[in-house]
Amino acid sequence: MFGTGAGIVAAGAMAVFGCAATASAEVVVGDGTYAIPGDIPAGQYETITDNPDCAFAVDAVDGTELFAGGADSAIRGSGGQIIIGIPATAATFTTANCGSWTLGNWAGRGPTPPPATGSFGLPL
Repeated sequence: MFGTGAGIVAAGAMAVFGCAATASAEVVVGDGTYAIPGDIPAGQYETITDNPDCAFAVDAVDGTELFAGGADSAIRGSGGQIIIGIPATAATFTTANCGSWTLGNWAGRGPTPPPATGSFGLPL
């Protein structure tokens, strides 16, 4: 359930930029296992605080682990909070010792795109 390894971390990291959060009312979840989309919607979530004992996993419908991680292998926000993306293809999200997670409103919070350039990457 809470596997580790470089492949899993990479899959989780890619998921952060691979799904869109909804702009609906804030969703807050704590320890437990949640059905996607029955209990919580897919989207980008972040913990409210930093917790070194945090562990989480996202599983597919067939029970295979899409990605998992913990405090030592997660993407971090500026305040140490953990940031993950739960894709719409996920079936469950399991979290333990992470505190509360909130569904983020990520509009405009993605990576800054590179400046516009002309042909072959030369400045305009």
